[in-house]
Amino acid sequence: MLSNPFALSRRFCAVSLTGLTVLLLLRPLEAGPLPPLGVDDFRTLIDPKRSPNPGPAMAGQTLAEYRRKLRQAAEELPSLGEVSRVLLMSEWSAAELDVESPLPLDRVRRAVRQTEDEAFKREVQRLMVDYSDDPGSVTQALVAEIKREVRLQLLQRLENRMRFFLNQERSADRIAAANLISDMVNTSRRQDISQYYGVPGVMISTPKDVTPSAHYLRQRLRELSGDLEKLLNDPSPQVRVAGIRALSDLEKDPADLVAILKPLLAKQQNDVLTRRAAAEGLGRILEVYTAQMDKARPQPYLKAVEQVLPVAAASLADSDPRVRRACLEACQQAALVLDDLASDPLARERYPAFRPTLAVVDAVLPHLDGCARDRIPELRVGASRVLETFALTVQKMQSYKEEPLPPAAPEPSKTSPPDKERDKDNKKQTTLPIQLPVSEGERGVLTPRLCYREVNTPQLGYREVNTPQLGYRGLLVEHRGVNTPRSPIIQTAAFRAPQLDELPPPVPLEDAGIQGTVQTMIDNLKHPDYRVRLAAADTLETFGKQAEAAIPALVAALRDSNKFVRWSAARTLGRLSPRRAEEVVPGLMRLLDDREDPSVRIAAAKALELYGEHAKQAAPLLARVINRGDKEYIMAILTAIQGIGTDAALALPNVAWILSDRTYPPSVRIEAARTLGRFGPLAKNQLPVLRDVMTNDPDEDVRNAASTAVLAVDRPFE
Repeated sequence: MLSNPFALSRRFCAVSLTGLTVLLLLRPLEAGPLPPLGVDDFRTLIDPKRSPNPGPAMAGQTLAEYRRKLRQAAEELPSLGEVSRVLLMSEWSAAELDVESPLPLDRVRRAVRQTEDEAFKREVQRLMVDYSDDPGSVTQALVAEIKREVRLQLLQRLENRMRFFLNQERSADRIAAANLISDMVNTSRRQDISQYYGVPGVMISTPKDVTPSAHYLRQRLRELSGDLEKLLNDPSPQVRVAGIRALSDLEKDPADLVAILKPLLAKQQNDVLTRRAAAEGLGRILEVYTAQMDKARPQPYLKAVEQVLPVAAASLADSDPRVRRACLEACQQAALVLDDLASDPLARERYPAFRPTLAVVDAVLPHLDGCARDRIPELRVGASRVLETFALTVQKMQSYKEEPLPPAAPEPSKTSPPDKERDKDNKKQTTLPIQLPVSEGERGVLTPRLCYREVNTPQLGYREVNTPQLGYRGLLVEHRGVNTPRSPIIQTAAFRAPQLDELPPPVPLEDAGIQGTVQTMIDNLKHPDYRVRLAAADTLETFGKQAEAAIPALVAALRDSNKFVRWSAARTLGRLSPRRAEEVVPGLMRLLDDREDPSVRIAAAKALELYGEHAKQAAPLLARVINRGDKEYIMAILTAIQGIGTDAALALPNVAWILSDRTYPPSVRIEAARTLGRFGPLAKNQLPVLRDVMTNDPDEDVRNAASTAVLAVDRPFE
């Protein structure tokens, strides 16, 4: 048996080794810039305008190099957020290989699937020989197949990672993955809409021109619906809410989605968060399903209304006001879709297709009538609005039934006896009497012909309603049934590369006398007239690195009495980065708190961003002043922090504070989430803030950005 002192010494050594291991694991990463983003490089590689087009002799070598670069770029995408951004690129539309080609598809795919470059080159050269009369088609088909193969690999990687997170034990992982799925589906759908809308509300082509790439991406994401449905049985209400939102955004059959959401709404014992999400999901189903509505075939959309409307109306008596409000909004969405379909000029000929839907409307009127007595006045007004819309639609359809289009047969002769009964019926006023509470204890009849004035403005997505009998006037109701793109457009919740100052590249000046000009500009920076000093600073900006000798004068100009000179000097110094950073950075730091003009502060922050890791001494100051300006200033500070890299990690608590403060605009908070995500594991201490925002923030885009950041910061698979 070991002696007691030796046993103590052994335990001491074990504890020491354990502590040393923990310290090594927790040791901060080596200082330096953050890893580069590969999204922009990937965009360049798949851009159809930059596709390789070699001659027949060099086709094998050039295409093999292109295939190697594209595969490597795909493998080097570091995060799930970047993979999603790449898959959402519109440039993929040319890579579907749906175009007609004289080449047999099996030969093209066999060539691309060759694992060795030499084998690939041989196959390419054989194709070039066999189709020597059209080498351009050979190159085009091979490039498209290379893109398609890489894209399918990225899709498979996305699906595998998504399934990994959706089936994790940690709730935060499941929420983040569900939010990212929702964000990708919505972004993809907006890309489809933007293909046939040149400007908001002005259609320039038909919905048939939908981008096949975006549509295929949504089809693949629908494969995850089974994993999302499992989230609805999760014990955490936040997980269930995220699953409901993601499922509602998928373009699944409305009947299947309603069957999933109906039990969640029907049981009052379900928690209120789940019921609210399910109620919001009902309206979302119609919004998604009718975003690109084809009025020439109304049956699918009428069926969707028939599925959603009864479930939403039945929950108008829910104990929670927000559930009732969301259900009423779903009813309103159904009413607007039905009204939009009924307003089509050809709806008269399709009246039989509307009959089942009108029967459903008649069945839910009592529920809407009950909501029109709700103790919350706003819900009363909303229910009355929905009732009125339904009444107008029914009246419109009844007029179609009672006054059908004349047959194509010749007109009857004048000697034919008049149909008195038909004339009598045609003179009848067709209204739909609906019992509405005009006031407490008083009943009234809604006659839409008398109280409704509507101005349809599909280009703007609104219509104006004037209903003095119901006590409101000039109300703008969003007409979601109209094919209009959602605004504003949301950016993908993934991190973008820091943007350089938007300037043309410096003019290359090779003249030997340029230094004399630089010296002249240096002298002009001391001129008493501010216009001369400003012109000098602007001129030096175009010289690029050849203006390095002017750096001391430009640093002095950062203290100029004229704000425009200070602004221009800061921009010029940014263009000279990272030269003489030890002189420039302190001068730029002083401008971060410029009291006279916010543009000067923004220019200083952008210049510091360009100095990158050489501006690390500015990191503490950036953390302190991050909240001392407007939206653009905060955005510039955030990108400067990203530009500095890991040495700016000390500013991350302040960045997290910006993210959590809901008084800031969503765009600022989204950028704050992106900043935290770019720092990866260094931002682990900010995970509680990210998870709280991801789960509870009222803004969908902010939640999505925080979700992507969580996946970038907390990496259990690494």
